[in-house]
Amino acid sequence: PQLAKRQDQGQTPYNLRHCAYHQLFDEEKIVWPQLVRIAKDDVEEKDFPRFSLAREYTLAGAPIITGKSLKYLAALLNSNCAKRYFKSIVPVLDNGGYQISQQYIETIPIPKIPEESQRPFVDLVNRILKTKATSPSADTSKLEKEIDRLVYQLYNLTADEISAIEKAPK
Repeated sequence: PQLAKRQDQGQTPYNLRHCAYHQLFDEEKIVWPQLVRIAKDDVEEKDFPRFSLAREYTLAGAPIITGKSLKYLAALLNSNCAKRYFKSIVPVLDNGGYQISQQYIETIPIPKIPEESQRPFVDLVNRILKTKATSPSADTSKLEKEIDRLVYQLYNLTADEISAIEKAPK
């Protein structure tokens, strides 16, 4: 009852502040953990970075990306190329992890391509999501490598550049 009387509430009495972008939490979005601890030979290394598509609400402080072309963007952000890019610009924390804040996401050069050209990326992401929905531990590495191949083509990388990315230390 005391909360219902407050003048500064949002859409419901338990929203103590109005949020101008409240509706975005109900839409599809890309989410990622800001703090990522990487240990040698740890499964987390293989999975870094981890940008996920979600419709659910996120934990407080978890960054989100909303808008159009989210599956295309998720494909690029989870690619081997992006992994190497982030490792080159994000400072390493004392514990060997990374803090991937918005400022680093904003600096990644994402080519703007027509929706038709995004289709191969989106199709691969849909296949990965479908596979993981039925079997969360399923191996989707072949599909992920295909995304990597598309990303290399998108950025017009040479064979030497691709080799350097793939052989870079973990």
